[in-house]
Parts: sequence; C-alpha cells; structure tokens
Amino acid sequence: MLLSLSKINEEIQLSAVNLNEIIKARISKFPDAEKKIKFEDGKEFIVQNNETAIDEIAMILIDNALKYNISKEPIEVKIFRQNRQAVLSVSNFFRMKFRKMS
Repeated sequence: MLLSLSKINEEIQLSAVNLNEIIKARISKFPDAEKKIKFEDGKEFIVQNNETAIDEIAMILIDNALKYNISKEPIEVKIFRQNRQAVLSVSNFFRMKFRKMS
C-alpha cells in the first residue's frame, strides 16, 4: 500500500476518518494487546485523509514499537491536538501530524 501511495500520478481518495476508531481496530488485531499496548480512548479526532493509508501506518508503527520496545512497560499510543492538528504518538518513538481537524 505505501508503495502505491508514493506514485505521483495516482489520485488518493480522501474521506472523513476517525483516528480513534482506526487505532482501536488496529490495536485489537495484535495478540495480547490489552497487556502490551496502552491507549486511552478520549476525544474523537476526525481528519480528512486516506483511511487505508492511516490504518497501514498505524499497523507499522505499533508493530515496530512492540518489536523494538526495550522496556517491560506497555507501549503508549496517544492521539492529541496540537496547533489545530491531530498528532498520533506511539511510545514517544514516533509522532505523525494530520492536518485539517474537523
């Protein structure tokens, strides 16, 4: 998927995406997620973006955080607002900002 997103001439379909729902759904697919991942589902964050791309990015980030976490503590996945942008943070390893908050 990410390879196809890198094609310049390909049109990317954008839609209203609920980041919290995508992250919850993605986390639930990991074995023992409730023990290994901490995610506090708070305020809804709706952004204009490509749902498939966000899902794949979330999967890669969470998978990498689980693989390379040297701490015995669960990884923390957070979504918060900063300067009118939604920010996805995974265990302080990575942050991705999404523009156009609704």
